[in-house]
Amino acid sequence: MSFKKIICALCCAALCVTSCIACSPTVSPDRGRPNNPSSSGNIGGDIPDNNDVDIPEIDTAAHNFALIAQSNGVFTYKCSHCNKQETVTITCESGTQNAYAVDGNTITFETVTEKSAYNISGSLHGNIVIDAGDCKFELSMSGFSVSSDTDCPVTIESGDKVTLSAKKSTQNYIFDLREEAGESDISPAVYAKCDLDIQGKGSLFVKSVNNNGIHTKKDLNVKNLALQVDCKDNALKGNDGVAIESGSVVLIARTGDGIKTTNSDVSQKGNQRGNITITGGDILIYAACDGIAAAHDVQINQDAADVTLQIFTDKYSKYSEQVSAVSQNVARQGPLFFGPNGGGMGGPTGGGMGGPNGGQNDGNTDKGDHSTKGITAANAVTIAAGNITVSAYDDGIHADNDGTLESGASPLGNVTVSGGSLTLRSNDDAIHADNNIVISGGSINVVGSHEGIEGKRVTISGGDVSVNSSEDGINGTAKSGTAITISGGKLYIYAGGDGVDSNSTTQYEGIVFSGGTSVIISLGQADSSIDTERGYKYTGGYVIGIGKSGGMSSESKNCQNFGSVGSSATLSLQKDGYLSVAGVATIKMPSSFNALVVCLGKTNASISSATSTSYSLDKNGVYWN
Repeated sequence: MSFKKIICALCCAALCVTSCIACSPTVSPDRGRPNNPSSSGNIGGDIPDNNDVDIPEIDTAAHNFALIAQSNGVFTYKCSHCNKQETVTITCESGTQNAYAVDGNTITFETVTEKSAYNISGSLHGNIVIDAGDCKFELSMSGFSVSSDTDCPVTIESGDKVTLSAKKSTQNYIFDLREEAGESDISPAVYAKCDLDIQGKGSLFVKSVNNNGIHTKKDLNVKNLALQVDCKDNALKGNDGVAIESGSVVLIARTGDGIKTTNSDVSQKGNQRGNITITGGDILIYAACDGIAAAHDVQINQDAADVTLQIFTDKYSKYSEQVSAVSQNVARQGPLFFGPNGGGMGGPTGGGMGGPNGGQNDGNTDKGDHSTKGITAANAVTIAAGNITVSAYDDGIHADNDGTLESGASPLGNVTVSGGSLTLRSNDDAIHADNNIVISGGSINVVGSHEGIEGKRVTISGGDVSVNSSEDGINGTAKSGTAITISGGKLYIYAGGDGVDSNSTTQYEGIVFSGGTSVIISLGQADSSIDTERGYKYTGGYVIGIGKSGGMSSESKNCQNFGSVGSSATLSLQKDGYLSVAGVATIKMPSSFNALVVCLGKTNASISSATSTSYSLDKNGVYWN
């Protein structure tokens, strides 16, 4: 936020008025969604949810199954209420034979002395316990269903690594029908104290009516299978790490996070804990809180399989339920806290309204006391590939640098995008980093936001970036040095506030244009297409800045040696008409207004308006000569 905006806020507060001439449009009372400036056309849009998720029905009738017969690994149960009979078949495929015991409705795999694999099929009203000691153990399911209203359906007490797999072409179900677990109870439907792999060529559906989905105290890895988790709280949680390599994954967290880690220390082997890594798969996340929340890093990069990731949070998720402060406390494994600058309550990964970059600057006044970001990390977010769609009620992508990690290191607070295709919709910042944002490749399309891209320092050296925002398009918050660098790529901004805004007070260094092609449109009455505290520098590339004439728009000409690097003109532009900068670009106008147009890269440019063009325009309505 620049100095002039702080003055405007104080002015409004002092005069007890609802607006002043220097104030940019903020948010509407309608669920905090950005309010379009009058006569501005459409700034921002929603991301439609066209997914059709099939949720299996659950048998919630009261049953009382008891073991009535067993023979050669086949166990028969009968319900005294409905007289229904069900069987469970257990087969040892390799390793230790007969390494299990059946005690009523509980099947325990134990006394494992070597790497072993078992298969289970049928239907069980009870629970499974795996206690494999120091051995690797795999339990494959082939047409298996387990449901429990008294105990955790699947508990893994020990194992070097345990694998739950779904056999090819089979459908398998784990139902947790218990009431909400107490603080000392096991809360997930699947719980492991060791590393856990979920895989296979079949499908697995996990439903937890009142509790968590799949949780391990160590690492959780998912690959190949079709996995669907529908739960009350967190869907996938690995305290040390979560990795998705491939498969089709649907996660529904009705009051919690989609994917989550909690530890940020370093293991005895020197491995950093707390990372969430996605290298393949088709992933759909509905979360009342954060879609992806990492205690350390989020890393998205295609490996052997393509990555498709869709995230809908809070009110953009059609499955969200009311989240209370108490339930969010439990979900985050720690207390909510107040931000150091007097903001409201925020979670340990930058939730809520607290933190050094929160509080008054939040664009969404409708946010609750819990974090509802699309992708958030306590250290860094790195995206190198994938087709990613985020519709978030808080920041779309967020990286913190608050406090100290459990490893003792200071968090980076960086967001890096070097590839992939990102479509983002946020009621706050589409991309926010407490420290650096670096964009060197890929495609970023911010279809709607409060502020589009905000970081201490923002660098764009490549890629195709398009930003629609109700406030600033790009905001660099560093108070000194260069806060924003545009050295390459293609940039389009359509902003209700400043187009590109630097808070640096270093003369002619706040913003540096050294390459690429940029179209920057600002609609704020007291804003500018290029806004700095003490000017900016131009050394290369083409930049066309378009802002409302009068007010503060002349800041767009506050460039070192402007007369030797650029041109300007004042003219009336019409919605759906065309702005022509001869020899540089033609732009279809999304709004009507009297404009100050600045062109950097050509000192004698002819700047005019037209009602038609013969050029083929890109998705933003721009043709570059």
